[in-house]
Amino acid sequence: MQSSKFQYKHNAFLRNAVAHLNYPTTHDVFRWNTVKADKIEKMKKFGKHLQKLRLSKNMSLLDVSYNCTLDDSRISKIEHGRYNITLGTIFELAQGLDVVPTKLLDF
Repeated sequence: MQSSKFQYKHNAFLRNAVAHLNYPTTHDVFRWNTVKADKIEKMKKFGKHLQKLRLSKNMSLLDVSYNCTLDDSRISKIEHGRYNITLGTIFELAQGLDVVPTKLLDF
């Protein structure tokens, strides 16, 4: 059986160890959710712009996917703002739509 003096020191050690952890505050969580909401909104705006470009060229999702290495389901997810893209994806989409990449970013 451990002595109460040891138990007290052990508990004090644990309290100090936990006190030094950087748990997110309510303000941090609010800020992260705001940033996330901003990113999602931008992804949706980009997707609407992409869809508008595709429809203005009378192209289906399959037509675009045949011209690039992206499949039609991924293009659909991008158009609905459910997929975060990279620079390489922008170049692939531009190739699929036969436009310059800067036109995709002009929204």
